[in-house]
Amino acid sequence: MASASEDISSGTRLLLRTQAEVMADIDALFDRGFISFEDDGQILRSPNISAQALSSLGCDTSTKIKVAPRHAPYLAYHRDTIFAPGATEAQPAKTAPRKP
Repeated sequence: MASASEDISSGTRLLLRTQAEVMADIDALFDRGFISFEDDGQILRSPNISAQALSSLGCDTSTKIKVAPRHAPYLAYHRDTIFAPGATEAQPAKTAPRKP
């Protein structure tokens, strides 16, 4: 009997590996404050990175992520302390007022 990994085509393996690499890039961008998220899941771009650079890393700023309400305080902390601290030019993918 073939194992599950033997049943996956090489194309599927490449796609899964590529998706994992993109997720690692997005995680690193978040950790370093180049992106953050509004409480509604909208991706915010720091003025310290271009939209083209984000796109080349697979980060689509027009996509919203699902955010559980319990994560809102953590996202607020991230926006205030890690995401371009002191920057007044954060670039949301679409214009929306920041929540206090």
